[in-house]
Amino acid sequence: MKDIYVIGLTGPTGAGKTTVAKMFEKKGIKVIDADIISREVTNHSSRGLQALTVAFGEEILNEDGSLNRKKLADIAFSSKDNTQKLNDTLHPLIIMEIRRHIRKLALEGNNLVIIDAALLFESDCHYLCNDVISVVADDKIRIKRIMERDNISEESALKRMKAQKELSFYINNSNHIISNGEDIYALESRVNELAKTIREDANEVHR
Repeated sequence: MKDIYVIGLTGPTGAGKTTVAKMFEKKGIKVIDADIISREVTNHSSRGLQALTVAFGEEILNEDGSLNRKKLADIAFSSKDNTQKLNDTLHPLIIMEIRRHIRKLALEGNNLVIIDAALLFESDCHYLCNDVISVVADDKIRIKRIMERDNISEESALKRMKAQKELSFYINNSNHIISNGEDIYALESRVNELAKTIREDANEVHR
């Protein structure tokens, strides 16, 4: 996207990517949330929901025909094959919608945007990006966060972690790394530092 500088923000589940995205937003940087877009493209009677039903069966639906996201997650993260099936079904629709959001922001005069996407690499969304930031954290911290966030067991949290790429992958394929432990002040400091850096990069490209 030559008219706007695009940053991909990703990281393994439980690392705290959403917290970091909110911090960037508070700094005045536009953020496209891929999770919100995922919900939009799987709304009741949507094309995405129909595709998921074909892929995983009607057991993923609530009685009113809407998507039971917990049931879908249980099935999708039960094996790597099912995770891949989920990705192959939804990612093309999500990327199409992300592209539309980016174009809209560019037309509004923005020169910088962050795509907040847990599956940035898996969806090939990183090809839209000029740079990538990954948020990482120790496994013990991640397990605790996932259990509290999703109200699930440790076993289920570990299953979700194993369905994703290794930590080394994020480190080796990112331009910037944010280590998110339990010190919120250290996290804010790193985000402030990176916000300045990516703004400078965006301005340099668009001079």
